[in-house]
Amino acid sequence: MPHAVSGFFENGGKRLYVCRIVGSGATTASKVFGDLTVTAAGPGAWGRKVWVRIQDGSTKDKDGNCFRLKLAYWSSVGDDFQPYDPFEAMNKDRLPRPQCQEDYDDLSTDPNAPDFFAKRLIDSSTGQPASALGTIARSSGADSRPSPNAETGEFLDQNGADDQAALGADDFTGDETGGRLEPSGLLALELDSYRDVALVYAPHPPDNGPDIIKKIIDHCERQRFRFAAIDCDRDAEPSGLDPRGLTSGTRVTRRSTRRGSASRIRSQAPVSLCHRAGTCLASTRGPTRSAASSRRRRTRSSAARSTCASRSTTTRKRR
Repeated sequence: MPHAVSGFFENGGKRLYVCRIVGSGATTASKVFGDLTVTAAGPGAWGRKVWVRIQDGSTKDKDGNCFRLKLAYWSSVGDDFQPYDPFEAMNKDRLPRPQCQEDYDDLSTDPNAPDFFAKRLIDSSTGQPASALGTIARSSGADSRPSPNAETGEFLDQNGADDQAALGADDFTGDETGGRLEPSGLLALELDSYRDVALVYAPHPPDNGPDIIKKIIDHCERQRFRFAAIDCDRDAEPSGLDPRGLTSGTRVTRRSTRRGSASRIRSQAPVSLCHRAGTCLASTRGPTRSAASSRRRRTRSSAARSTCASRSTTTRKRR
């Protein structure tokens, strides 16, 4: 995935979404602070490494309802790690440093205030959570400011576990079931916020590969204007690939590359699907969450007609 993302931007990509695939048995880490509950941004054991500190807000309103929320995430810490506040000046040289940190000051618990925490923590342009680490929920009917917690902060320690079963096709689809509390995976890419996605890519799955690949292909065909880029096995020989085994109703052609023969599938439906040997990429197409991206809309049928007309003219000239 890192190489695919890097290659995408190096070749002119402009926008990229990465979709996290989570098993239905995973649970989401959380912790209660007074009337507020802070919950990790997604299910899995990673959420237990989300650190939280609550303080009084820097600005006092007349009712004293403002508070400050600090969030940080360490991807890897030892058993003897002692949490600390990475925002404090006295800790600026302390190691290890968190990989991500967020600071929300002067949040209000008043729903009518412009700094109401539920408004501040939502991106107004997308309607999605502004925080990459966590969300806040208030107990029903409660509107009091949460009390400051320890100066060293605390990790989310309630729930937060990975699904031990191998990921399957249903997990890539992303239905709301089990520990998945909202659409994820391919279903998330069907939301209106991601309608400009043009290319969908998933690294080769270690388990249940054929079923997962078929789900990705089906998703792109139903969305009509998306390409699916599929990885083959690491030890596969390009000349031995059989794209017909992935899906039906397609016309297969082969072309030569510098590294040998590669297979390309062109669907006879309005959508086309590219399948090549090696690493493929899901992204946007500009001048460019698996990962997926956006591009400027263009009517594919008109593009196809212009391409066919060009080829026909060239053929006549040769004759």
